[in-house]
Amino acid sequence: MIRTILIFDDKDPDMGAYFAGCAHNVKVQSNGLMAELIEIRSQNLTAAYLNSTIENLNGSKFLCIVYSHGSKKSFLANEAFIVEGDTERFSNSIFYTFSCHTGNDVGADIIRKGCSLFWGYTSKASFVVGYLSIFVDCANFGIIKLFQGETSGNAYVAMKEYYNNQIDALYKSDYFAASILMENRDGMILRGRWDIRLSDFLAA
Repeated sequence: MIRTILIFDDKDPDMGAYFAGCAHNVKVQSNGLMAELIEIRSQNLTAAYLNSTIENLNGSKFLCIVYSHGSKKSFLANEAFIVEGDTERFSNSIFYTFSCHTGNDVGADIIRKGCSLFWGYTSKASFVVGYLSIFVDCANFGIIKLFQGETSGNAYVAMKEYYNNQIDALYKSDYFAASILMENRDGMILRGRWDIRLSDFLAA
């Protein structure tokens, strides 16, 4: 069982339904492995609330999953709730996110501060209305592979392949949707350990 903090900005006016869909999907697909699941939704998405939540884990290893907006230097909702230079609290974590640009400075800083794995996006990441389930499945494919016991590196390669398959399937019928999937695929980055498994983070 993995201690998990699941963060999603479900009230965002543009992408709230998508972020909530990703969160629901990962809970369903986790094979019951998320122990002590802590959900942080829009109304509590502040740096202070997140800091307090992590402090209450008393130094335990944990999985952090985030679905929100972002920039090169921060994760964004009501405020910037994770910022570059203030990421020490993730030193005992595996970090998986669907959020624009956070694979750049803030993601690199999370790894520098001791996080084992940061999996996210270095560029804009988005979805297309009418294809919600396809984009959710693509966004969560890597974390589901980790839940199934794959190493981070194998899961990352498999996720790239899954993106490719969905792009090929959509290309002729909806080039625009396929091009957005392509942008998401090309922006994906894995920082840190390529050989880690979630079993390394099992709760005691």
